[in-house]
Amino acid sequence: LNLEKRNINLIGGLRQSLVTVTADFINTDFFSLPESNVVLNTSALTGGLGMTWNPGKGYSLHLVASTAFRAPNVDDFSKVRSKGGFVTLPNPDLTAERTLNGEISIAKHVSDRVKIGGTAFYTYLFDALVRRRDTLPTGEFLFYYDGAFDTIQRNFNVGKGFIYGVSGNVIIKVARNVNFKSVVNYTYGQNSTDDRPLSHIPPVYGHTTLTYTLKGKARIEVQGQYNGWKRKKRYDLEGSDNFDKATDRGTPPWYVLNLYTSYHLNKHFMATLGLENMLDKHYRPFSSGVSASGINLMVSLKGKF
Repeated sequence: LNLEKRNINLIGGLRQSLVTVTADFINTDFFSLPESNVVLNTSALTGGLGMTWNPGKGYSLHLVASTAFRAPNVDDFSKVRSKGGFVTLPNPDLTAERTLNGEISIAKHVSDRVKIGGTAFYTYLFDALVRRRDTLPTGEFLFYYDGAFDTIQRNFNVGKGFIYGVSGNVIIKVARNVNFKSVVNYTYGQNSTDDRPLSHIPPVYGHTTLTYTLKGKARIEVQGQYNGWKRKKRYDLEGSDNFDKATDRGTPPWYVLNLYTSYHLNKHFMATLGLENMLDKHYRPFSSGVSASGINLMVSLKGKF
């Protein structure tokens, strides 16, 4: 729908999805499950409606309302895993996680050289997958796996929660061949069912770049990437945030500087050079089990014929 006189555009759509996954536990030499074959069938009808409005004076407004789903994957519904004295067993009765989403974005061309913008969103999550203690059909709550008896748990669709966040960006044309861009993001997520943080919610993060181009011949980009604190109180200590890989206070903040250059030797060949983490900072990204690399040099020659 295009309301030209009001500079308003509307777009919407619907989608029906069907997901089927089958897992067969063929080798039962080391453990025996109640079900040797697990089949998951789940479907969902999702849709969205978006609006763009350009009221003039350099402003633009975007509104989006939508629904979404995530079907359980192989890890969610069929993986057998032992960790921390618990063993997770398959649950063939799982269904999709679902969300209701809303988003608003505002942008402003301050001048021919400067553009600023911001986005805010809110997501309501329901039928979320949550691990809960369970028993075997015989009533036993322990399961022998990998040489030990562990407490049984399974994934269930009993969770509710919410996620909201904001982001801001600025683009500045510093000079004819020089451009500046910076973006920062903040996200907050809470499990309403258990009154604890949701898993996989990143800390504050962003990046800033300064780019110089020379008549389509050469390009130089200096880039800064940064993350804020991920405090212990915002970790899902019973989930998959890997707090055991962090410090006792969480994941400390970090920043790195990168340099990327490219040069067109002729119409067929282009040489590129990248120097990442120039300051050789030691850091570990949130939820990662290993530290990031130190200084990393990349050199390449690309040909096009």
